[in-house]
Amino acid sequence: MPSKQILCECGCGKPAPISKYTSRRMGWVKGKPHRFILGHNGYVQSEETRRKISETLKGRIKSAETRKRLSESLKGKKAPWAINNKQLFKKGEHYNINTEFKKGQPSWNKGLKMSGMSDKHHSLETKEKMRLSSSGIKSSNWKGGISPLNKIIRRSLKYRTWREAIFERDNYTCQICGIKNQKGLGKTIELHADHIKPFSIFPELRYDVSNGQTLCIDCHKKTDTYGGKTRNL
Repeated sequence: MPSKQILCECGCGKPAPISKYTSRRMGWVKGKPHRFILGHNGYVQSEETRRKISETLKGRIKSAETRKRLSESLKGKKAPWAINNKQLFKKGEHYNINTEFKKGQPSWNKGLKMSGMSDKHHSLETKEKMRLSSSGIKSSNWKGGISPLNKIIRRSLKYRTWREAIFERDNYTCQICGIKNQKGLGKTIELHADHIKPFSIFPELRYDVSNGQTLCIDCHKKTDTYGGKTRNL
């Protein structure tokens, strides 16, 4: 029996997709609807914002790869105007002279210089500055500071730098069972940077690299400090 259709929790009014497989990391269950449409999680857009995005995207030229993916996803479906007006566009016919491709006409962006940021990547420091410029009270989704301290710390640049240092030191290998991501394995291994001495009990050791170890999710769950087990210590 198919699952009951559920709308995306972001408030966009669109139906949430049905999961094709189970993912513990993402919280998906095969055959069950997602909570959010991909990319809608945690970001609620106002009607004014949606209108501005729509205006910005009008007339934007899509790449051949994007057009191909859109074509594949729409195969077998009738366009809204065809459904309502019983009219289908025919290949080779043009209903608007402004949209008709004219041979020999130069491209609209011919001679224009590319953006100075093309093919460039932001450093971690720059990414952190960008994040801070739209987080907290500066965010459009600010709700008065309801995020727990634990979440704030784990999203910080300092914590992410510590986590990456643990992975690099351990060569992205679980320190208990020795498993790591490699070709031919047939699956992706989820790795965690585990605090040997609990994160909540030893705040002074939270960013100490010697207090961290790389563990796969299965080995991490077997430790005495995984999840809420720390409360029982």
